[in-house]
Amino acid sequence: MPQKPDAEGRLRTPLDELNRDLRMVEADLRTQFETRTVELLFQKFRLPGAAKAAIYQHRLADDGLRHLTLADFYAQYPTFPVRLSVRCYPKLSKQLRLSSLFLTFGSQPFVRDLEEILEESAQRIQGIVHPWPYIPQGMVLHNYPCESFHGGRFVYTREDGGEWFWEPLPRLLQGIRWQPGE
Repeated sequence: MPQKPDAEGRLRTPLDELNRDLRMVEADLRTQFETRTVELLFQKFRLPGAAKAAIYQHRLADDGLRHLTLADFYAQYPTFPVRLSVRCYPKLSKQLRLSSLFLTFGSQPFVRDLEEILEESAQRIQGIVHPWPYIPQGMVLHNYPCESFHGGRFVYTREDGGEWFWEPLPRLLQGIRWQPGE
């Protein structure tokens, strides 16, 4: 197969093309997961369908795609108490075993990502939502101090004494008491 030059004139191999295609698929999966996450927020907090439709229209006009973003959700609802971000870690469910939860949890990529977000953000309550097998809405690592009424959660005690929680996203949402405008 002949090599194709990229935009900068470098020759691209078939492996380069495959890696580019994989990155595009991962980006598409992230976009779909983020849309489902925002849909869940609208559903859980019984937010008006007209507001969701406006976000869809804004995205369609902005980038020509029909999807929802958390950035648009927070622009519409700035008082929501937890700033969530969506990340996808394709190999995480294969790498993170039960023993890892107790031995190396602090070195997992979603822990490092949340540390970076907290360092860069003035918003102190944050969370990272990521897909997880058998949990359609995904898992969330967050530092929002709420009760988890249904089922358990993994509590990660940091070296500085702070606590983070890793649990299914719907469980976190059950513990948030919020109405638009609060």
